Parts: sequence; structure tokens; C-alpha cells
Amino acid sequence: MTPKLNSAPQLLALLIAAAFSPNILADTYTINFTGDPGNEPTGNFTYNGTSFTSFAVTFQGVAFDLEPSANNPANTGCGVTGPAYTFEFMVQSPSCDATDYRWDAILSPGVSTFFIAPATTGPSSEIQAFGAASFDGGFGQGSWSVSDDSHGTTAPEPFGLPLVTSGAFALAILVRNRISKTHAARRQ
Repeated sequence: MTPKLNSAPQLLALLIAAAFSPNILADTYTINFTGDPGNEPTGNFTYNGTSFTSFAVTFQGVAFDLEPSANNPANTGCGVTGPAYTFEFMVQSPSCDATDYRWDAILSPGVSTFFIAPATTGPSSEIQAFGAASFDGGFGQGSWSVSDDSHGTTAPEPFGLPLVTSGAFALAILVRNRISKTHAARRQ
């Protein structure tokens, strides 16, 4: 059962709360891989504060989609769990107890694999993806840093606008009803 809002102050408070509902930031980051000069992967990811909406890496022409693994890491650390853990170790947060950050790529005729993981003093979790077979083979490893390319592109909270709109209509109806009651009372 939904509570009834029958006073203008209650509706006004609801309307103000909806107008100032938080925006979700969807930031895109470039992964700056280091390793053998000329043999570094390229990659980027988009993180909205709760999950990765994309996470792609390319190594020697083979594409790897790390989004599913980034959203479901096997372990926790850095004081957080889930995708937030992956994000914290990708940006190399001081809250992670990592001694090193490593990427490894193995291209083979069977299946190609790409790993990203922090080397920690406690349990850690790698994220990985499998790519197309590469008959040329190849191997690479190194570290990384990230840079924020989006500068805080905001995506409004999905239910904010309908909530504000319905609150405004409800407030208008309430005011109209009060005015009608006031006029009716004066006529008597």
C-alpha cells in the first residue's frame, strides 16, 4: 500500500528530493599499457560507479572483451567487492595492497588469452578474457596505468524526470483543490 500525500509540504519535499536525485557518472578510461616497446596492447573501459558497461583490449590484432570478468571478479580486495574491486585495482588505488600490477597475453592456435591482475600480499583476482585463435602466436606482459577521458559525463538517474514531473502535477492538483475548497467555503 502506498502512503497518501495530502499536504503541499509533503509533495513539495518529494519534488525537491527528486529534483536533486544523484546523477550516475559514466566515465571512460584509457588503459595505458607498458611492456615490450611496440608490443603493447590498447584498451579502454567505461565504469558508471556500479558496473562496467564496456571493457575492451586489443593485443596484436586480437580483440578481448573483459567486461563479463570485470563485473564478476572471483575475489575481493581493496576494501570493496564485485565490479568496484576491479575498478579499484585498475586505477591502482592506494587502498589495494598490491605490490605490482601485471597484464599477460598469450596468443596461440587454440585460443588466445588476456589476463589483468594485481600482485597483492593477500588474495587477488585476475580478470581474463579469451580471444580468437592466432596462428602467428605471440606473448606479452607488462603493467598499466589509466587515464580518465570522459571528464564526468553524467547520465541522469532514470527515474528522476518522471518523479519530478509527477510531483509537479500532484502539487498542481493539490493547489487547485485547495483553491476550490477555499472559494467554496467563502461562498457559503
